[in-house]
Amino acid sequence: MACFISASVWSSEGTLHIPPGCPVTIAIHNNNNNTLTNKPYQHAAQAQEVAQKAQQITKNLHKNLPTLLSSISMPTPSLPTLTDYHEQTKHMLQRYKWWLLGGLCASIYGTLLYISVKGNYYLAHQNKWANWRAHVPLAELVGIPQEELTHHLILEINRQYTVSDNLGDKQAIALDFLQTIKQEEKNLKWYEWWHWLLSTLRISRLCCINQGAYQDITNKYARLNYLNNLFHSWLLHQQF
Repeated sequence: MACFISASVWSSEGTLHIPPGCPVTIAIHNNNNNTLTNKPYQHAAQAQEVAQKAQQITKNLHKNLPTLLSSISMPTPSLPTLTDYHEQTKHMLQRYKWWLLGGLCASIYGTLLYISVKGNYYLAHQNKWANWRAHVPLAELVGIPQEELTHHLILEINRQYTVSDNLGDKQAIALDFLQTIKQEEKNLKWYEWWHWLLSTLRISRLCCINQGAYQDITNKYARLNYLNNLFHSWLLHQQF
């Protein structure tokens, strides 16, 4: 609020001089125009207008959303067919055929070599019954009195198969021995066939076959049969 004083007389120094008895008119002008008083109402009106516009935009969006989505065309990916797979496989085989062939040959040779070397180790294993008393030829082994040889055989069986779980159980020990003999005979027959196969294909040397060990399979098999017969003869005279 601004106040203005109007008078008709001014002094020479520029100061207002009011003679005694002269009327003074004071004019008061209010220039605020109620600006501060009307501001809260203006903000409320603006907020209501913004809310109405937002509500209208939301309605239009919900109304036009299906049309908008349908107008967007997404490319449909094409799934590969069996023909595509066939062509890709054919192309790969043609491009890498020598690599694949080399890898296949290396895998086959590695398998043959592994089986042959494993057979060499198995046939030379001294803990096998086929190699029991291997320093004694089979002809001399048969010449040993059966009672003496059976006695040593039973002692060796008890030493190998007697454990804390079967102390004094002769049936369990006998069953373990017979099962071991049967498995060794089966393994010998398999390695005998393997040696025949590699010899027929003329690749036994290439596979590092121990010719002496494989050729002695027949003798090992005969020794197992003799031990098996000795043990069965001993069983006939036992009472369990």
